[in-house]
Amino acid sequence: MRFLLQTQAYELEAKGSYSPNEMMAPPKWRRRRVGLRLLLSPTPLFLIVTTFIFFFGSMRSWNATGTFFQRPLRDTILDSVQATCIIGNTGDNDLVSYLASTDLAAKQGSKIVMWSETSVRVHTQADKQVLFEHARNRTTQYGIYMGVTYSESILGRAGMRRNMFTVFGPRGQILFDYQKAHPVTMVETDVEAGPNDLPTADTPDLGRIGGAICFDLDFPNFIAQAGRKKVDLLLQPSWTWASIGRLEATMQAFRAVEQGLTLFRCGSWAPSTVYDAYHQLYGYKPLLGRGTFTVDIPLRKHVTTLYSLTGNTFNYICCAFAVILLALVMSPFRWVCRALHAIDDRLPMTIGGSYRRPLKGATSVGSTDCVSATVSPRLEDA
Repeated sequence: MRFLLQTQAYELEAKGSYSPNEMMAPPKWRRRRVGLRLLLSPTPLFLIVTTFIFFFGSMRSWNATGTFFQRPLRDTILDSVQATCIIGNTGDNDLVSYLASTDLAAKQGSKIVMWSETSVRVHTQADKQVLFEHARNRTTQYGIYMGVTYSESILGRAGMRRNMFTVFGPRGQILFDYQKAHPVTMVETDVEAGPNDLPTADTPDLGRIGGAICFDLDFPNFIAQAGRKKVDLLLQPSWTWASIGRLEATMQAFRAVEQGLTLFRCGSWAPSTVYDAYHQLYGYKPLLGRGTFTVDIPLRKHVTTLYSLTGNTFNYICCAFAVILLALVMSPFRWVCRALHAIDDRLPMTIGGSYRRPLKGATSVGSTDCVSATVSPRLEDA
């Protein structure tokens, strides 16, 4: 009986049908192997992953406020705070204009007032104290949060400066004093990089706020600190040039989704935006070198995301698989066939309730390309 089965298997193999190993397997096991091959083939796998992403993403977005099931519209409206972004040409040093715009925004009800990147220049400690005193006076007078940006000259190092962002609380206290950690390559050659530490501060009415400057958000490992520190609202003053501003604003919006936070971007020569952790857009205004952007920012708590927990692990796995596949493609064909034979020889096959080793000289299941030109006439246990 075994001889007849083996003879039939070799005949089917010669016709380009099943290999001897697959022919001698029971139908149920054979169907399982075919299903596994279909599941792991590129197109079905891509469709399965894409469907899951769209389905999961849609459900997550619909339930962003916990109102997926039918509930009144008022339950979908989040508490919000009015904020104003004051735009200016980088380094134009027009302090009087910035302060006047801050006064106007505070009088119109803005709780947060932030300046675009490097709005004014500070050459000495006396200049810095004057700037800080103006900020303290306005925060205590209006009870607002105020983020001032300035370019600070480094004493004793001619031509070198720091790109700074200082946030003041409603009582005039400094919540954090941040130095840009990632100056733009070939553009900010005269800027000293600050510590690679994302600043945060806890507030009673805004939750935990954090800060980063423009190009910092192009570094996922740096912004990952916002996810680990559970930042609710990230403030980002920015300055760009030409069409790259729109590109940067679009790219950096995904930092909010990745790290589960709300991003308030104040951009000069670029769009100023507000995105939340679900990529919902609450404000968008492209501004050039002058103007203001006022928006209501939702007071949403930090959302724990899979990316904030795993980081780039999935990316590294994909890179590892890409290297393995590239190595297989570049390897001689006979090496790959030999490896497939070795793997197939170690896979048990169930026939009549017992396990046996596959036929010697047989190819891997479904791999007719590796079939030898001549089939050995010697049969195992003939």
